[in-house]
Amino acid sequence: MNRGFFNNTYVAHEIRGSLNVSCSALQLLKTSALSDSQRYLLNMIERAHNSMLRISEGLLDAHKIMIYSEKIDLNDFFVNIAKQADSKARTKGLDFICSFKFDTYKLILTDSLRLEELITNLIDNAIKYTKKGHVLLSVDFLENNQENFLMQISVSDTGIGISQESIDKIFDYGICKGAGNGIGLYACDCIALALNGSLSVESSLGKGSVFRFTLPVGKAYENC
Repeated sequence: MNRGFFNNTYVAHEIRGSLNVSCSALQLLKTSALSDSQRYLLNMIERAHNSMLRISEGLLDAHKIMIYSEKIDLNDFFVNIAKQADSKARTKGLDFICSFKFDTYKLILTDSLRLEELITNLIDNAIKYTKKGHVLLSVDFLENNQENFLMQISVSDTGIGISQESIDKIFDYGICKGAGNGIGLYACDCIALALNGSLSVESSLGKGSVFRFTLPVGKAYENC
């Protein structure tokens, strides 16, 4: 298996997700009637919280990710992702649609964990910012040679869309698609680069979005 280096982005992403929750709780507590000793303790917690935020931002300076090359059964891989996504979409009254074109190519070589992280993150974003309509996951092969394929994965939605101004910096750390933080899309872009692929977006306000991820993957065979 091929290995790269672990990217602290993902650690920072998880840390900041929890810190965002604790930040809301801290702000509520600060508006409560507290004794002097309680406010002192709250200030200690707030300082520790801010320290963790700085640490997580420091982790985001790393851009190297540990990568494994492993055999993936495309049908099993995408069916599993689709089942989870369909369940999430249904809770919002959305349709989740799949369009897979890999009848000829059933086995590939790439990093399944990182690929699943990227796709799931894009789908979660699409569901989050879509109030009605659908989310579509498409998979296709654009090119192939004797040893490799060029695979394209698209996640489109009928959601709120993104302004051109935001598109220009949407993969920058800290830039958000709508509400919340933009660490997820930043992490997606890091994964795409680590897999020697590219991530792009097409969108306009009120007309939904399409995120496309193109990456080279190796051919795998049943007897290998």
